[in-house]
Amino acid sequence: MLSMEEKIERFVAAIEADARSESDVIQREIERETEAALTAAEDNALNETYRYIKARSADERTRSGRRVSRHMMARKNAINARREEMAEQVMASVRARLAEYVQTPAYTERLKKSAREAWEAIGRGDTTVYLREADMPLQDVLRSAIDAPKVTFKTGDIELGGLTAVSAATNLMADETFDTKFEELRGHFAELFGLQLSK
Repeated sequence: MLSMEEKIERFVAAIEADARSESDVIQREIERETEAALTAAEDNALNETYRYIKARSADERTRSGRRVSRHMMARKNAINARREEMAEQVMASVRARLAEYVQTPAYTERLKKSAREAWEAIGRGDTTVYLREADMPLQDVLRSAIDAPKVTFKTGDIELGGLTAVSAATNLMADETFDTKFEELRGHFAELFGLQLSK
């Protein structure tokens, strides 16, 4: 029987595998669209070039070249817009999976583990743990999981889940939020495909 940690690791691995799989699909579609766009643009450029060598002066050649450049830039912009749209679809899928996960008992177990790890990492003493508003009812469960009477729980600026712990004694912070991990995933996705994703 799998331990809770193994289940969580498998769940996270499944999310990452899904994201990679969807990324591969996106990459193949981008390559196909790019090839089609380049082929069409090259055909268009060759036809225009042939006609204007036959019938146009140097001024017409310059104007025709500008038209080809604008057309290719428009196609490139369209492909880039499609890339961003597809990337946002992947990110939305990850967000939806996280929204389902935070409703499970496994999430409570993960929060308990994160609280223990944060407590050990930043030192003992007066500590403030920040949670999502929806997770505030779990503060007693988390307090007993780390056996820390000097812990204060507050609502933090956390949207997706997880926790942040700040030690007044050591001035250290432990960030175990899904928000941060999601942004890291977004950055990694952008890095893999050369995308500039906006929030």
